[in-house]
Amino acid sequence: MTTANRTACFKLAFGVAILFSSVSRESQAQTKKRMNKADVERLFKEVSNWGRWGKDDQLGTLNLITPEKRKQAALLVKKGISVSLARIVEKKEAADNPSPFVQTMLKTGNEPGNQWAMDNFSVSYHGFAHTHIDSLCHLIYQGKMYNGFSVKEISNSGTKKLSIHNLKHGIFTRGILIDIPKLRGVAYLEPSDPIYPEELVAWENRAGIRVSSGDVVFFRTGRWARRAEKGPWSVSDEGAAGLHASCAKE
Repeated sequence: MTTANRTACFKLAFGVAILFSSVSRESQAQTKKRMNKADVERLFKEVSNWGRWGKDDQLGTLNLITPEKRKQAALLVKKGISVSLARIVEKKEAADNPSPFVQTMLKTGNEPGNQWAMDNFSVSYHGFAHTHIDSLCHLIYQGKMYNGFSVKEISNSGTKKLSIHNLKHGIFTRGILIDIPKLRGVAYLEPSDPIYPEELVAWENRAGIRVSSGDVVFFRTGRWARRAEKGPWSVSDEGAAGLHASCAKE
């Protein structure tokens, strides 16, 4: 589900349901699914949402989060605790963070007559180290963005279509965490590990829950746990664990 123009915006939500399960080593064996370019092209046409909500739509699958869905999600709240998905900003350059946050202190409060401390942050937030949400203009397919909008809509001043501003009212719905390392009985996945459709079904069966229309799904791969144990690595060169393309149908 890394193709944002079809299945994007599974990244933020309130009320995350943290579910835990385990699976035997025997059940971990997955049928290897080899897909070539033609297979991906065919799958794109099968699962594409282009035109589903009209030719001018700029929300994609966020249209599935209806007022009714939000009310259902709100009713699930039991304890009212807050679960953050953010990380402390990475200010150190590393293999997976070539553009770290830069903090500049403008005032420290130590200057004569200065009663405030002030700082400035600058960041190139795209990449693999900084938490953020991509807008639908982020990925381009054959010169077009989601819903067929031309890449020419993007200029040096930003984009006229599919901007992150379309999400300015926030995202509120039921959140479901699918913890694949927990399912496999390991601390984390390796960078080359794909997640297969069978595992998504296995998690639903073990957790006793079904992903439904309008849900936001979080997939844990344990990347940060691996980074803490083995150190950073270049995601661009070595990759990162994630969903196999065959999961797009799930």
